[in-house]
Amino acid sequence: MEHLDGIHYERFYRNLITDKEASLIFESIEGETEGGETETYYCFDDATNDAYHDGATLAEYGNAFYFKEGKIYECVIYFENMECTGVNLYQEAEINNFVKGLLKFESGDEVALLENHPWAKDYLVKESKEDTLLAKTTESILNDLDKYGFSQISNILHYMIDDVGPEITGEAISI
Repeated sequence: MEHLDGIHYERFYRNLITDKEASLIFESIEGETEGGETETYYCFDDATNDAYHDGATLAEYGNAFYFKEGKIYECVIYFENMECTGVNLYQEAEINNFVKGLLKFESGDEVALLENHPWAKDYLVKESKEDTLLAKTTESILNDLDKYGFSQISNILHYMIDDVGPEITGEAISI
């Protein structure tokens, strides 16, 4: 992530708000409940009311995320007066991870993600069959380690190598 210097943050933020080419992804601000738990509130317009009902105190700063011309901008907003105090620019790899987070927020529903954020289509990373198998193998090994302990690892790996092949298992172990 690159922090943008040499720009007028407030003007930049206001231009994003009014630019028809810019898409608001979401706004978020955290709050702490009386019990000490941290809650995240989305949409600045609703945050104060929602926090009040939760008995939470909002943080001084929140974030507004915008997509424009293949870039994601994170605007740091001083919540009391809604003034932008900084702007960060996400790099391509960070955008891919950001979209993965949005997809997770949508419970893995790509249709819902693309309905809410059509621009995300170009950043959805399709996992190859091998990547999926590698992830499942790695998860299985870790679960078996938790279940059986390290003393049984050689027996477990022997059977897994037979199931998925030595190349995939070797990659999983190297992670």
